[in-house]
Amino acid sequence: TYGVILYQEQVMKMAIAIGGFTPGQADGLRKAMGKKNHDEMQKQRTKFVEGAKAKKIDSKIAEKIYDNMEKFAGYGFNKSHSAAYGCVSYRTAYLKAHYPLEYMTALLNAEIGGSKAKAGEVKKLVEYIEDAKEFGIKVLPPDIQFSSSKFTVEGKNIRYGLLAIKNVGEAAAEEISKAREKFNKFESFNDFLSKVDLSVVNKKAIESLAKSGTFDSFSKNKLQIRAEILENIEQIVSSAAKTKKELETDQGFLFEPSEITNNKNNITEKTVQPLDETISLEYEKEVLDFYLSGHPLEKYKRDLIAFSKYRLDKIPVPPEGTDFKTAKLIRVAGMIASVKQLTTKEEKKAYATFKIEDLYGNIECVLFPKTYKILGDSLKEKNVVVVKGKLLNNKGFVKIAVEEIYSIEESKKKYLPFLATLYVQISEVALDDELSGKIINIISKYPGKSKVYLNVKDYQNGDYSIETEYTVKCSDECIKELDGLLGESAATLQYSDEI
Repeated sequence: TYGVILYQEQVMKMAIAIGGFTPGQADGLRKAMGKKNHDEMQKQRTKFVEGAKAKKIDSKIAEKIYDNMEKFAGYGFNKSHSAAYGCVSYRTAYLKAHYPLEYMTALLNAEIGGSKAKAGEVKKLVEYIEDAKEFGIKVLPPDIQFSSSKFTVEGKNIRYGLLAIKNVGEAAAEEISKAREKFNKFESFNDFLSKVDLSVVNKKAIESLAKSGTFDSFSKNKLQIRAEILENIEQIVSSAAKTKKELETDQGFLFEPSEITNNKNNITEKTVQPLDETISLEYEKEVLDFYLSGHPLEKYKRDLIAFSKYRLDKIPVPPEGTDFKTAKLIRVAGMIASVKQLTTKEEKKAYATFKIEDLYGNIECVLFPKTYKILGDSLKEKNVVVVKGKLLNNKGFVKIAVEEIYSIEESKKKYLPFLATLYVQISEVALDDELSGKIINIISKYPGKSKVYLNVKDYQNGDYSIETEYTVKCSDECIKELDGLLGESAATLQYSDEI
């Protein structure tokens, strides 16, 4: 393999040939590397270098070889394991390329009931949904008329599975599927209650289904029906369960289940105000772990791109144990969430931790006591802010030590005097002389000093960026015109990370 260590068997051979290890000792080294046991690997280093000396190999060369072996331990496997991984990788790549709809559906189903993501990470389910979008595949919201237990192919899209909703267990999901199969469809929410076993599809499950939007198809106004169900859920479910029990106990089902509701589509006689859009989205996140039908930050999308150097799911991981003085200074933008007010153990000084989240992910932030005194009042949940600070890595846990916090309005005043760069996203397929001419015409209407780059998406040869000869004044009008020509969010601003 031309000096590149690919397999653990090669490490064993090197240990025997250079370090004078026995096959058993070489296998011990392999196990230490496989388990990433650093203490044991250091002991083995001494033995390896001494063995090399006995074979008249320079200790510096032996140390260098062992360094390479140690680096290998971070990624290597045995040969049979590597071969199996290679085979699986090739097959899954083939399926993703040629059967993306079926492949993405299977991938989503593999994550149902999966373990929680670590703090700061985006759940795999969300990553796969974003991946599906790259293929032009929509993940349709859960719907009581169409959703099965698992994610399913529906036309050219994927329908959300009931089991991926919190508090909806396998028994409840199967009961809903069976009832729908038996009665063909549910005519209304009350009709749904009459047709399912409410001891299996309990109040908690129904509440989660409502929060996720599963019952939205029962009304033209999704915010209204969600509000009505959640406001009256105790009364509605109890009443429906009581009615069914009386019918079963006293006289059996003399009527069809749909007749129990007297064909009434109204959930309750009580007038209920529709849910606020933001609260509705928060409910979705509560039961799905992410926003599905929209995002409270969508209206800030352009500002988040302009003021943030990185998407929060793409934050570069700094070396572990990076010194605060040498840590990288970064700027990100998003919404404040999960604020915790704390005090230091010894000096009892106030400080705080919080999460900042954008459309794609989140990251933990900390305001140390000195900075907290100055910026503590800025920590209000749901505030959309721009944060600047040092990127730290403590035992694999990445966080930002915050030095500055600005609201979006304050950021515009702070950064607008500086030059931004305008990036225009375009596909290689669409890029021709006619479209180029239209882009130039728009840019020419707004003369200024900001550079313009074309970010070209090339599916065959890889994406690339072109610095154009044009400069522009980055106004909302210019960006709107470019978006109107090329599609939503095709034109984006980015301020220098050095500001």
